[in-house]
Amino acid sequence: MDYDLLNMLRNSQGPDKFQILMDQCVKDIKESLHIVGDGLATDNAEKIERGSHKLKSLAGTFGLEELYNLSVSTNEAFHKGADLDELKAQSSDLLASGRYSLKTLDVYISGLH
Repeated sequence: MDYDLLNMLRNSQGPDKFQILMDQCVKDIKESLHIVGDGLATDNAEKIERGSHKLKSLAGTFGLEELYNLSVSTNEAFHKGADLDELKAQSSDLLASGRYSLKTLDVYISGLH
């Protein structure tokens, strides 16, 4: 996690706006992870792609480097025509990273108060 980026955002937005921004970020990550998980559970490659695309944007914006990298590789695998098994393996790693990122964000956010 890029704490310098998060702290820069916090300083530029102010504490109240930053809290709202982080709350929305967490909500959006959870929704995107749900989309990926649903795609994984139903063998739906398009859902996996849609969720990984959203996660790529969120993770890049908020400095969640591992989540960003896994989102990129999952999204690229879909667009390169990877078979479903490969896409599902990527998605599993992506979900694990997303859950870890959420826990890390929760710790960061709770330390702001």
